[in-house]
Amino acid sequence: MLNDRNVLPRMLPPNTVCLTFDDGPGPNTLPIARFLNEHRMPSTFFFVGKFVEQNPDVVREVRELGHCVANHTFNHFGVLRNRLTSEAIVRQIEQTDRLIAEAVGEGPFLFRAPYFEWTPIAARGVNRVAALQKYIGPIWAHIDHRDHAIESECRFEACRQEYLTDIEARGGGIVLLHDHCADPDEVADVRRKNNRSLDLVKWLVPHLEGKYRCISLDQICTEFPTPDPRLPQ
Repeated sequence: MLNDRNVLPRMLPPNTVCLTFDDGPGPNTLPIARFLNEHRMPSTFFFVGKFVEQNPDVVREVRELGHCVANHTFNHFGVLRNRLTSEAIVRQIEQTDRLIAEAVGEGPFLFRAPYFEWTPIAARGVNRVAALQKYIGPIWAHIDHRDHAIESECRFEACRQEYLTDIEARGGGIVLLHDHCADPDEVADVRRKNNRSLDLVKWLVPHLEGKYRCISLDQICTEFPTPDPRLPQ
């Protein structure tokens, strides 16, 4: 069942990294997934339903490459900024759940809320639906340096170094990246055009290899199935 706040798995083993990608599938999704597969780094892709509907073959290949496919709602609407009712939230998750199942079959059932916006009311609404009680989350992240804002708000070289520095300081963690941008405004068009996630991953991976175990979130949730309800400090 979904928690009433954003959660993390109970713990990560030392020197473990979970690379997670939000907002796809998009043009960079398969190149990223293939590159990570070549380097034996299974990762987690939180897909948006409207793009899953357009790109089911991409979703299938991501799963076939050994990555975890997870739910990031249908339209990427924020619970708070879009003032979603419980019924609307349920529809957002249900639609994406159905589309993912049609593309790759069922499970694993991980959920991340857009913009990390979540409330106890949202959790109660979703958990009242029997078919959605299988979901774990909403999944938080330890490390986020706004890769989606590269060029518009930060320089690529500075951004990639911030990710690596934070990973090294923490000894690992759940890393938030973006293989696409699902926001429905003009800013999103700029961010999609400037997306450098593939370049960032290609730079970051050699710094992680041999130092960290890189696994997908479903592996973590299997090893440590009880989420920690506390928000990260």
